[in-house]
Amino acid sequence: MNFNQKITHINDRKDILEYLKEQKAANPSYTVLDIGFSANGWTKDYVTHTVDAVQHNMQNVKQFIGDANDLAVWHLVLTHVAEYGKFDFVNISHTLEDLAACTYILTMINCIGKSGFLAVPSKYAELNTQNEGSYLGWVHHHSIFDYVDNKLVCYPKQAFIEHFPEFRNYGLQHRDKSLTELQFCWDEKLDRESFMGGHLGPTSHHVIQQYKQNLLT
Repeated sequence: MNFNQKITHINDRKDILEYLKEQKAANPSYTVLDIGFSANGWTKDYVTHTVDAVQHNMQNVKQFIGDANDLAVWHLVLTHVAEYGKFDFVNISHTLEDLAACTYILTMINCIGKSGFLAVPSKYAELNTQNEGSYLGWVHHHSIFDYVDNKLVCYPKQAFIEHFPEFRNYGLQHRDKSLTELQFCWDEKLDRESFMGGHLGPTSHHVIQQYKQNLLT
């Protein structure tokens, strides 16, 4: 599989599973860490380690039990990496958007993994009202993500977007089911960027204009 950074909006794991199968066949000690395994568990045939709040009944899988927002569980993971080296592959699928500390988690991924796969709801899905109700996206999601200039960009999901028709109209124009997921592979380093450097300012007008200019493209 080509691990140059790429993007697709198709919810399909076949290529990733085939890649993991090939790697495991070539190297039985190949390590796969799944962050938020209980969200789906699609790596079950290849996973060797998990970070999850839920303990699973799985043999030969080392589990780091704890909330991924909690620095304590990452201390355990970093201690493991210091002793055994980075994980060969890190999967984080439909978990990052649930985490309040997503920027920290992205930093951790670069510290603990050599390569990996990331999937989140696309910005089109987060700006749609077809998911749970009259509001945009999902109520438990903290962030909206986009992929710009080979970098994952994280937008804090601010309440003001509910009050501007531009965001709702954008979602209505992109309701195709093939646009529901943002996913990509990374190798060596997961390039990411905090929107506006993590500081939403200097004025409300400036922030709103930046969201419109950057997110609605």
